Amino acid sequence: MVQRLIKQIQSLVAEKRALADREKQLIDELARALPHIGYEIVPRSPDAGPEPTNRPASPTSSGRPAAGAGRVRKPLVCPHCRRRFARPSNLGRHLSATHGRNRRKKAA
Repeated sequence: MVQRLIKQIQSLVAEKRALADREKQLIDELARALPHIGYEIVPRSPDAGPEPTNRPASPTSSGRPAAGAGRVRKPLVCPHCRRRFARPSNLGRHLSATHGRNRRKKAA
């Protein structure tokens, strides 16, 4: 009976090691894949408190900030209302929807 218990414990220890190895492998794969979509894996100490939600990484390798990563520089300014935009397409949509850019051309 004692021998059987020892074998079960050894089996559990081996299973635990195999699971730890697989977990490390999965984390390594995630660490390689996540930066491409704007996230990163951040080590956490056991006494760090409640688990954080998914946090965006710092700016991506392409130079543009990841989704939700702090403030985005908005160099484009609407000539009518001084609202600022980061992308030309957003400014164009704003002009069409708010100031009727296309409607004025058609009316003239």
